[in-house]
Amino acid sequence: MLLINVQLRDGWYARAVKFISRHSYGIYLIHVLVLAMLSHAGISWRFLNPVTGIVLTLITCLLISSTAIWLLSKLPCGKYIAGTR
Repeated sequence: MLLINVQLRDGWYARAVKFISRHSYGIYLIHVLVLAMLSHAGISWRFLNPVTGIVLTLITCLLISSTAIWLLSKLPCGKYIAGTR
C-alpha cells in the first residue's frame, strides 16, 4: 500500500517490476518446489546469519523461479502452464 502511487521510470528497475508482475502467478506456483530443491542443496535461511540467509534465499529463489517460468512460457502452449498472459 505504501508504493501504490509510485510512478516508475523506464529503467532496469521498471522492467524488472513489469517482468515479475507479468509472471507472478507462475512464480508463486513454482517457488515452493524451488525452495525445496534449494533446501536439499543446503541453501536456506540457516545457510548464513538469518538476516543474510533470508535475503540470499529470497533472491536465489526469485531468480530461479522467474527464469524457469520465463523459459516455460516460451514453449508452445507453455503460457497456459506457466500462467502468464
